[in-house]
Amino acid sequence: MRTLMVSLAALALGAPAMAAPPIRNGGNLGLGLGATTSIVGLDTKYWMNPNLSFQALLGVYDIGRGFDDLALGVDADVLVEVPLVDADDAFDLGLALGAGGVFASGANADLDLVAGANLVVGIEGNIDAVPLDVVIDYRPTIWLLDDLDGLDDDFRLDFVELGVHVRYWF
Repeated sequence: MRTLMVSLAALALGAPAMAAPPIRNGGNLGLGLGATTSIVGLDTKYWMNPNLSFQALLGVYDIGRGFDDLALGVDADVLVEVPLVDADDAFDLGLALGAGGVFASGANADLDLVAGANLVVGIEGNIDAVPLDVVIDYRPTIWLLDDLDGLDDDFRLDFVELGVHVRYWF
């Protein structure tokens, strides 16, 4: 019985050492899927330090246009990270504030372009034990150039831009 108790105590004390490192560390890289109101595709995020990160979404721009008029886009942001809740290194809840840009180009011969700038306000849940994060963000965007829609509205504001990101961390 004493051997069983000592074994259980050693296992319990060693469990925090075997846990995955927290996601909010400098040098961590997350890969997954993401979508904004404009782009759907591969999502990546890199933590430069516990309070600063870079995220990028690479994928198809405006999927509603169909595959005959395919456009590829990138949405990249620099974020200041503010931890809100740290629950025993198992789950973190944080706020991400930042700015970035959107660029897309049509795949057809005339190379139509889209370019814009956005602000980002996001809520992210980091599950350190898995390691996985889920993010929902609000991204108001100023479109500076939009030749893909066929209209002459190069400068416009979009206040209903949202994003969702799910990433696995390495």
